[in-house]
Amino acid sequence: MAAKAAPAPRFATGRVLIVAAWEPELARLHQRLASSPAARVNVTLATVGVGSVEAGIGTTRAIADTRPAAVVLVGTAGAYSGMKPILRVGSVALVDVVRLASSAVCRDQAYYPPPLRDRVDLGGALSMAIGDASGESIISQAVCPLGITKGPEVAQLFSQDLGRIENLEAFGVVRAAELHGLPSAVVVGISNRVGPRAHREWLAHGKAAAGHACDAVFAWLRVRERAARGAVNRKNRR
Repeated sequence: MAAKAAPAPRFATGRVLIVAAWEPELARLHQRLASSPAARVNVTLATVGVGSVEAGIGTTRAIADTRPAAVVLVGTAGAYSGMKPILRVGSVALVDVVRLASSAVCRDQAYYPPPLRDRVDLGGALSMAIGDASGESIISQAVCPLGITKGPEVAQLFSQDLGRIENLEAFGVVRAAELHGLPSAVVVGISNRVGPRAHREWLAHGKAAAGHACDAVFAWLRVRERAARGAVNRKNRR
C-alpha cells in the first residue's frame, strides 16, 4: 500500500499577505498580478510603514484584517561591503535570520535586557519554496537598525557581528508574523552599498531592486497557482 503524501503546508494554498514598507516597492507585483488573475487568488498586498516599529504595527493590523497563512516582506536592502562575497546591486537575497541592531550594543556600551528579542530565525520552508520557484539562491542574515547606517565604522561593526545586508523593516514584520504563529519570508533586492553613498545609490537603483524582489515572489505565486490548479484537476478526475 502506497504511503500517503505529506500534506501541503498552509502557505501553499492559504491566503498569503505580501507586505512592503511603502507602495512603490509593491508596484511590480501589482503589475504582474494584474496580468495573471489566477495567481492573484488568496493574495493580499499591503504597505506597513517605514522602519521596524511602524512595520511591526502595520503588519499586525494587516494580519488581523486578512488572517493569512503566511507573510512575505518584499523590498530593498543595502549590502555591507566588508562581507565576502559582496552582494552585487540588483541581486535578490532571501533572508534566513533577522537581527536587531544597535551600534551601542555592538560596542558593549549598552545591552538588550531579557526577555527582549534581538534575533528571529525564519523557518526555511517558505523561503525555500520561493527560492526554488524563482531560481534565487542567495541566503543572507539581515541586520535591522532603527536608522540607515552611514558611517563606515558602524557598518563594519554590523557586518562583523550581525549579518550581510541591512533592511529597516524585516525585524518588525517577522516578529509580528512569529507572534501570530505564521511562517514568514523576507525577499529583498540589493539596491546599494551601506555607507555614505547609500541614499544616492538607492535613488538610482531602488525601484529596479524592489522589482527584482517582486519578480521572485511572483514566480512562486505562479508555481503555487499551477499546483493548486493541478490538485483540483486531479480531484475532479477521481
